[in-house]
Amino acid sequence: MVRTIWLPSWFPSVESPQNGDFIFRHAMAASSFSDIYIGYLQATSRVSSVSISKTRINDNLEVLISLNPIKSKSKILNLFRKIHYFLVYKSILDDYIVINGKPDLIHVHVSFRAGLIALWFKKVYKIPFVITEHWTLFTPEREDNFWKKGLLFKTLMKRIFKEAEYVLPVSDNLGNNLKALFPSIKARTIPNVVDPNIFYYKPKLKHKEFNFIHVSSLKKIKNPKSIISTFVRLFNNYPDTRLTIVGEVSSDLMEFAAEFNLSNSVLSFTGSLAHDQVAQKLQMSDVFLLFSFAENLPCVIAESLCCGIPIISTNIGGIPEMVTDENGILIEPGDEEALFGAMERMYKEHSRYDGATIASNAQALYNPSVVGSQIVEIYDKVLASLKN
Repeated sequence: MVRTIWLPSWFPSVESPQNGDFIFRHAMAASSFSDIYIGYLQATSRVSSVSISKTRINDNLEVLISLNPIKSKSKILNLFRKIHYFLVYKSILDDYIVINGKPDLIHVHVSFRAGLIALWFKKVYKIPFVITEHWTLFTPEREDNFWKKGLLFKTLMKRIFKEAEYVLPVSDNLGNNLKALFPSIKARTIPNVVDPNIFYYKPKLKHKEFNFIHVSSLKKIKNPKSIISTFVRLFNNYPDTRLTIVGEVSSDLMEFAAEFNLSNSVLSFTGSLAHDQVAQKLQMSDVFLLFSFAENLPCVIAESLCCGIPIISTNIGGIPEMVTDENGILIEPGDEEALFGAMERMYKEHSRYDGATIASNAQALYNPSVVGSQIVEIYDKVLASLKN
């Protein structure tokens, strides 16, 4: 069994339980086929001194999280913290080697900052690394994208990708963007993971209302205000429509929604929910909405599809690889007229979508056993090529 250390740039922690959740799902999937040790350092305001925890998830997956106090205004202290960042990862590797021997591979998730550690480990310890990339930084639709970054950042990123044995983007679209920026990379698309024990097709009971649902971080890039205002317009024409919004709601968004004076039974905010609760909400809904300005391969679309729910989404990033005429409608970012038209069309023509077929097709793509075996197939390919 291949022994790997995973270095994620994002990972769930007390600071942000949802941050990099999709990376943890990849780890769970791959741990059926590989021995994985995850090392992650998180700066947080929730601790006053360094705190380290190790958690054994299953026989093949262990997670170490080092929590460090948030950055200080002092330049000297911040310099020491940057040095400490590298020292923590050195200690992670040293401890691993003492117990298990040198790992076969390093697996970086999200190229920066963890890619810098992987570069160091490759140079000093001769451990090869691969990268799984999830970042919308490499999509031109994003306002703060790679092309607008400074020379030092671009130089470091080029070095990281050049030294990687393989790059595993989560969508073909992201892979094409990366190959245009870093032509020498070997790339293979491996998608995100959905837990089929949580997100699955469940035939709906008959109900009078027609339910739209949106699940996201509700940040500006997700364009939630446009979703709300467009729904209000639809509701005025079709009073049996409903909208549920799942995610951490800012006071600004709540104030915006309150201006329309809709009851909680028409427009409801649930706040952040656990995965099983999200699945229950999806299974009770008729259509999933996403109106983002930038995305790669959103887990929530994969989850919705695995629940058999058709999609309305913006035509960006890797989403056209997920959403087709058989399972949804694609529209252009920021086009509220198109959003209204798609919502109205879904309301009138929803019966043409076969939920069981949508779910079956999605489960075949995003199942953990499928994705996990694809990851380890790359491990084997890398290690075999290095032996030759």
